[in-house]
Amino acid sequence: MFCLTVWLWTRTLNIHGLIGGMWRNTWSDDLKRSFEDEHTCCGYLNPKDSPVLSSASCKKKGGYGCYLPVLYYTQIRLRGVYAGFVVFMLVVLAAAVTATLQLVFSTDHERVLRSQSHYLFNRQSRSSSACVPPTRPDTAMSPIHERQAANNGWDDD
Repeated sequence: MFCLTVWLWTRTLNIHGLIGGMWRNTWSDDLKRSFEDEHTCCGYLNPKDSPVLSSASCKKKGGYGCYLPVLYYTQIRLRGVYAGFVVFMLVVLAAAVTATLQLVFSTDHERVLRSQSHYLFNRQSRSSSACVPPTRPDTAMSPIHERQAANNGWDDD
């Protein structure tokens, strides 16, 4: 999408040459006539440059060409296209960042769940009876601590 935006922008750098060629060679007489009537202009650069003689504004003598109204109209439309491309690129970038973050965090979450399930499975397999809860290794007491707990914290030895 970025390449398309750059390509379109580079194509429109010579907007003056593009519009002149399109007015003279590509645009139909109906399109030129409607533009001339709407903007009260005649021809492209002047009334002698590819006018549509049947338009109301060209029947009047004098006047100016449609160069500036066409250029203004084109620039407004291109600004809208460029703004649309920029907004679309920002949405795509935000979606890519969101997807990447979700992938990273879901992978960490799945890793934690997997390690917890392995721990619980190994703990269950080590216990001799399903009715007796297995002891947790982090709460097991050393023999010294067991004697201290039995003597209420005082060692009589």
